[in-house]
This record gives sequence, structure tokens and C-alpha cells, in this order.
Amino acid sequence: LLGASLSALVFKSNMTKVLFKMGMVTLFVAGYIVFDVMMLYYANELLVVKTYGSQLCLMLAVYFVGLLVCDSLKDKYKKIAEGVIIVSGIINFIIIMLATMGRVLLYDTLFFWEMAQCIISIMLIILSILEMKKEKRCKYIRNSLLSAITKVASDPDNCVTRPGRDFTRNRKLPLSTMLQMLIGMGGGSLMKELHEWLGLSAHTASISAFVQQRNKIKPEALECVFHQFLDTVSLPGTYHGYRLLAVDGSDLRLPTNSNDSFSLIQNEEGGKHYNLVHLNAMYDLVNHTYVDAAIQPKKAMNEHAALVSMVDRSQLPGNVIAVMDRGYESFNNIAHFQEKDWKYIIRAKDSYGIITKLKVP
Repeated sequence: LLGASLSALVFKSNMTKVLFKMGMVTLFVAGYIVFDVMMLYYANELLVVKTYGSQLCLMLAVYFVGLLVCDSLKDKYKKIAEGVIIVSGIINFIIIMLATMGRVLLYDTLFFWEMAQCIISIMLIILSILEMKKEKRCKYIRNSLLSAITKVASDPDNCVTRPGRDFTRNRKLPLSTMLQMLIGMGGGSLMKELHEWLGLSAHTASISAFVQQRNKIKPEALECVFHQFLDTVSLPGTYHGYRLLAVDGSDLRLPTNSNDSFSLIQNEEGGKHYNLVHLNAMYDLVNHTYVDAAIQPKKAMNEHAALVSMVDRSQLPGNVIAVMDRGYESFNNIAHFQEKDWKYIIRAKDSYGIITKLKVP
């Protein structure tokens, strides 16, 4: 393993660090076994060296195992695990220094070291379990999204510009692949994205083919995938039995396109134009998922109308609390919430608006 680690280092492989740590674990475990065998057969000779050697090998093996565990974790769990491993390294260093200075016998510290390592190991196991649950949820979300895309692509007539003609033949870019790419593509060039998704070969679809297939898809296709995904994935999280939904709106700047009348804004004739839309979203605060969304042209935005449309088409039961910021307070919005039997919290100023007509403490 150490040889493989050095080879990976020479060839600048991404596995260099992992192989090195695995090699160190193998080395120190083997060293511990060697010293342990020596103590069995040569119990009265070089006892101190063998005791020091076996315990040092055990310490370093556990330390590098912890580093390997850190490599399998991500984000905040990885940072916590790295902190735990640093604490373990500090404990090992203090014990070794005290033993070297003759303040304590290394063998006498074995119990305290083992207790510390047990606590650290339990913490690493808990972090690993949490990471596994997170990975399991990510796979579940991904599979649910792929299932929603497959279901929408199985009935393409509602999603294409020419029903009965588009996506009826077996192409390099079927509707399911196109929907996956439109949702998951990064910020690279179109050619780079095609190579990453489809691989680099003579049979890879061209940019022209991708654009032609994309032009066959109606915007409503992605909306169908969105709602199908919400129907597929289960959202068990609640707050005291209530779904917590936050509603707000935000402007989205789009690439400049003078032919897009929906989002085009031109303040004065001959002046500089740009494209802007207003996104109204309903977000589940407990499950961290979007429940619904409505896109409006910035020049004709109406957050009240967007809220009413999202509330009216929602299939959620009555155990819902909707939370909104200033600007959403109106008797019409409240009436729609009451029709749905939803609870609602709307922030408002007492100096203007409907709240001035209410008797509040």
C-alpha cells in the first residue's frame, strides 16, 4: 500500500492521500502485531522497548483510521470529525511527551488513552451514521427526481410543441435525457456539458442536435416534472403536526434577449434593455423543499395574484401554517387561506394597510 501510495504520488493521482493513510494503518497494525508477538516470546527482554513500540503503533494506527473516516465525510460532519481527530492527536502527543520526559510510564496511561479513544471512536461512528443517512436521503431525492422525469417523458404530448411528432423516434437525445440535462447542466459551454453528460466519442450528439431537441420542449414540461417530483417524494417533516410554508418573491435577471417579450424591459425607446422576471415561491421550512412557484414578468408582477394561485392549486390538507413578510396582507389573501382552512402569519406595519382597520393591542 505504501508503494501504491508513492506511485500515485508520482502520477498525481487523487487516491494519493487515501492510499498513504491506508498504508500507514497497515504499517502500524503490522508493527503492533510484531511487538505483541515479541512480548509473548521474549517477555523478559527489552520489555520497555516492546511496550513503548506496541502502544505507539496502536496510537498511530487509530489516528490514521480516524483520518480515513474523515475522508469519507463531507461538509460540517467532516469539520467536526477533523476537530475530533485533532483532539486525538493532541492527547497522543501529550502522553508521548510525558512518557519521554519520564513524568509517567506509558503503560500507566493506557487506561486513560483507551477511554479517550473509545469516546472519540463513538463520536466518529455517530458522524459516519449521520453521513450515511444524509447520503441515503440524497439518493432517495435523486431517484425520486429521475422517476418523475421518466414518468413525464413517458407521455410527451403535454410537453412538446408538436404532439404526436416530437420525440417519437429513437434519437441520441430522448426526452428523458433532455429533461435531465436541462435540470442538471452546469455553467460550462454547451459542448463541454454534452461531453460530460454523454462522453467524448464519435457518437456524441452535436450542439445543433441538442438545440433542435431543446426547441421541441415546451416550458410546461419542467413544470410537470416539478409537480410530479413533489407527488413522488414523501415529505414527513412537520412542526407540531403542521407544515410550515414560507412565501416570498424575488427578481431573477435573465440573459439579455430582445425577442423575449415576456421578460424584456426597456425603460425608454432606444435605451438599454434587459430581461427580468419575478419569481414567487412557496417553500417548506421543515423539509427544505419548494412546494410551488409562479413566475411573472417583472413589468406586470402581482405577488397577491401569485400567492392566491399557489394557495388555490395546493392539495395540502388543512394542517398548514403559511408565513409571509410585509406586502402580502390583504383581505382577499386571508379569505383564500380561510377557504383552505390554513393558518397564516403575515408581517405588517400598523401605520398603513388593512391593519389600520383592525383592533389590535
